[in-house]
Amino acid sequence: MGAAARRRPTPLIAWNPCAETKLPKRIAREVDHLSEDEFELVDELLAPRWRAWWEFGVMSMARPGEQGALTVGDINRHTGAVSITKAWKWANGRLELGDPKSARGIRTTFVPLETVARLDLDRDASEQLFLSHTGRPVTSIRFWDEGWAPMMLRLRALAAGDPAPFTGRSGWEGLRYGVLRDRYGHLAKRLVGKKLTPYTSRHTGISWRLQDGEPIWVVSRDAGHSSIAITDARYGHISAAASAASAAAIAGRLPRLRAHVIDLEQARRRRLVRLGQLGEIERVPGGFEAIWMDARGLVHSRVFGTYDKAVDHIAHHEAGELVADAA
Repeated sequence: MGAAARRRPTPLIAWNPCAETKLPKRIAREVDHLSEDEFELVDELLAPRWRAWWEFGVMSMARPGEQGALTVGDINRHTGAVSITKAWKWANGRLELGDPKSARGIRTTFVPLETVARLDLDRDASEQLFLSHTGRPVTSIRFWDEGWAPMMLRLRALAAGDPAPFTGRSGWEGLRYGVLRDRYGHLAKRLVGKKLTPYTSRHTGISWRLQDGEPIWVVSRDAGHSSIAITDARYGHISAAASAASAAAIAGRLPRLRAHVIDLEQARRRRLVRLGQLGEIERVPGGFEAIWMDARGLVHSRVFGTYDKAVDHIAHHEAGELVADAA
């Protein structure tokens, strides 16, 4: 609209009707991810030729367009390193290979060697890593049509108790319907309520890493997010367990003097004693002499076997608390 109003020599419209319109704020939605059992169910419902793709998507956290653009040479079979430098994307009405979604999208991430073992790497390095059953490169659309949509059909059928998609006539190559029903029937009813897309593999991989305590900045980098703020906005809630564990771990760094304190006031007094700003402690034959003044202005003295005991006593009895056992 703005361009139409600015067109010269003759504007297409007299003024821009959108000029004072404020767009609504877009709040990132918490994404659905899968548990280990749900991941296994999806794996069982996919046609066998798509299972390596599914596992790789979860383990690498790659976007489907990035995953489909990988070549054999992008995978290091010895280390599990995955070099992501390109992606399938729409340009001028057709799919072409281009750069990943963001500048940080060009990255190297790692997948388990168990996942690498499922890949066919005994081919020329320039060949596409993933191919459809017709030998064509796998794009997001091709995975949806040939892999994901049929899986969703089976998932809904399993949840509804319909065995039709699991017969030989339907071309099903996986577990028998009875086995799937007994093992995963309860999961299927829960899973159909989630928002499932081909990106679920990516969401699940990111979520699992955060749940396992991986630093969010590492996950953000490996996932190729343009900034850590995006990772935090969409997945930060998932790392709550890791945050709780982190709080418990860092508690071990607290000073030893906090180990036996009764309250914060006592902690403050102990700190002042150690700084020489409260009471006095002198080394004497037989131990350490604590000298302090009580609330009535009387000075007291007592010998203790250790320096810490002398500190504790002053922290308890220096001006403000009466002494019951004046030396």
